[in-house]
Amino acid sequence: MLRKVCDDPAFYLTVATSEAPLASFFSKFTAPVTSTGLFNNPYLTNPGGLHTFAVNSLEQAKALVADITARGAQAAEMDAHARDTHDITRKLDQLSDVLCRVLDLCGYVRELHPSHAFRRQAQLAHEMLYEYMNELNTNEDIYLALKYAMETPANLARWSSEDVAVGQILMNDFENSGLHMASGAGNTREGFVSLTQEIAVLGQTFQQGVGRLALGHVALTPEEADRVPRAHTMLGLARAQGKSKRRVALQGTLPYQLLRSCPEESVRRKIWIAIHSPAEQQEQLLEALLVDRALLARLMGSNSYAEYNLKLKMARTPEQVMEFLTAVMDVQRPKLDAELATLRAIKMQGTCADADVMPWDLTYLKTQLAIQKPSKQTESHLDYFSVGTVLRGISELFQSIYGIHFRSVPVLSGESWHQDVRKIEIVCEEEGVIGIMYLDLFLRPDKNGHPAHYNIVCARKVFADEFADANTSNGNFSPAGVEEVFQLPVIALVCDFAKNDPDHTTSLLHQHQVETLFHEFGHAIHSMLGRTIYHSISGTRTPSDFVEVPLILMESFARDPRVLARMGRHYETGQPISEQAVRLMVDHGATFPALELFSTLKLAAVDMALHGEEVLRAGRPRAGFAARIAHRVERDFGVLADTYSNGQAQCSHLNSYGANYYSYVLGKLTAQRIWDKWFVTDPYARSGGTAFRAGVLKWGGGRDPWRMLADVLEIEALAKGDKQAMRILAGDK
Repeated sequence: MLRKVCDDPAFYLTVATSEAPLASFFSKFTAPVTSTGLFNNPYLTNPGGLHTFAVNSLEQAKALVADITARGAQAAEMDAHARDTHDITRKLDQLSDVLCRVLDLCGYVRELHPSHAFRRQAQLAHEMLYEYMNELNTNEDIYLALKYAMETPANLARWSSEDVAVGQILMNDFENSGLHMASGAGNTREGFVSLTQEIAVLGQTFQQGVGRLALGHVALTPEEADRVPRAHTMLGLARAQGKSKRRVALQGTLPYQLLRSCPEESVRRKIWIAIHSPAEQQEQLLEALLVDRALLARLMGSNSYAEYNLKLKMARTPEQVMEFLTAVMDVQRPKLDAELATLRAIKMQGTCADADVMPWDLTYLKTQLAIQKPSKQTESHLDYFSVGTVLRGISELFQSIYGIHFRSVPVLSGESWHQDVRKIEIVCEEEGVIGIMYLDLFLRPDKNGHPAHYNIVCARKVFADEFADANTSNGNFSPAGVEEVFQLPVIALVCDFAKNDPDHTTSLLHQHQVETLFHEFGHAIHSMLGRTIYHSISGTRTPSDFVEVPLILMESFARDPRVLARMGRHYETGQPISEQAVRLMVDHGATFPALELFSTLKLAAVDMALHGEEVLRAGRPRAGFAARIAHRVERDFGVLADTYSNGQAQCSHLNSYGANYYSYVLGKLTAQRIWDKWFVTDPYARSGGTAFRAGVLKWGGGRDPWRMLADVLEIEALAKGDKQAMRILAGDK
């Protein structure tokens, strides 16, 4: 069923109108519904419903704030033993959930919904609640109420570890907004709200502009054009009007095809630089974003945004990050040199006199190496990895290691935003349904389809006194009884897979796309299995330099020949993939791991420098400072140095992972250690899944990541999270 509903639209239509097996919370005590709003939220049957949903949620939030601040005022009049603030963390978490249900949903709708009206209303609703949330971050009455609660011995005696964890997280958030500062607090709070609001707008605008290039085409000389493979000249090299040159349009697939197959280095160089050179506005937006972040850090008493942002992360300081990156580089250097030597030898076989491997050479040289590998493969592995087949394979893997599986269910009328969207339930063999997932996996015009995982609703316990407010929720609830009702996590998983079989119905995946799907399900499973009492620490709401570990671990499963062999089935006949095809697939899909890690490491160093003290060291920096800093870092690393483009202004991660991109390096090395300890012998071992679920996934963000790593890897020295722990993960013996 799971495979067919994703691979066969005609079959899906035959089951799409049947009654959903899991009733919505809103109809639990009435007749089953056949239609609803977006994401099963009854408010969202039309764009205007987003405004109503936001306004009602805002009113609910204000009522919670009034309750919390009243308790804080009462607590101020009492001694620490008499304060009735035992449930402050629960109330604050409920407040956070009320706001995030709107913010998270609107964040998705404004990017992915095909309707301009829905996107516009989502933007307005998001702005309304985001501004209110920033005001709450600087609300001294709420801060004091929480502070009193955490200083009350009776509370601490009865609080669970989750109460304490949420309380500390919220305290850290308040103090990160300057509420602990004794002098100038008013100006600090106003400045914080203003800057964070501006940073959010700049970041969103920058994100939307990623992909906009300075040029629309690249001009080639007649000699260069003659060196372009004939197949590509027929595909799209256009003669420049009135000139004896040809030009390559930078839209579409042609420039990337030329990077893979054109033997003329000057052609590759021009194209590579052009596709890494963004529109001038992108550079200006990035620099404005970096300056505002630096100003925010100064306002909060830090020397740089990196210092400000890292205080509560695993790495803790910029210095510790750079020491970690240096240690990784030292460990990886011999492997990096060996991989570069392989590529250099391939380049020397060609006509180019310069044997140094340049950034524009990588794709071409890797392609040439793949071509030179002997292959007797007569069948394409694509035929064995349709989207539905891979989803079924992931479900079987999760059943084996975690005891959970996917169940396809019909989408109600109005529940989705496109006919290609599929809905599945995550079913646990012990607990039943533990989450809802919407799959928006296929490419379509005007879709921003970069692979991503979106939290729409986070898991948390819903207490009895909240039932009267349940109509503001946009999710389902577990039917676990009145005393134990849980808000089920709801996520949306987005990809950009083309429907590429002859009938344009089934999407067949290359190996890197299989890895992409596994990667995104690493986030998804974290959201589903991190089922905590509180929203604030649910699933992927962990420190951002730890959140990548589960999804990078999933990539190891996607590269394992045992998993590929068990999963691969012909999309038409159902026949299993042959051992030879799997071997060739793994062999030809083999990458250059040290080079890949080096590229991530170098970008992490650029990220740290762009968010470092240098930005405001001499006052407001001159235009072009981001490129100057990035080029200096590139020269310092020396290998594959990009001092030719302004590619940093094309990197969306500088917005979403500001001063935190090193987490990918940390995640890669951590995930590899977990794989080697628990799964390398048997990727389907329940013992490995149990250890990872119990040691990491189930805690969400409710436990110190270093403590989780120490437990799951059985290395107690990691628990300290100090320089030695970072060196252990770097592989420095």
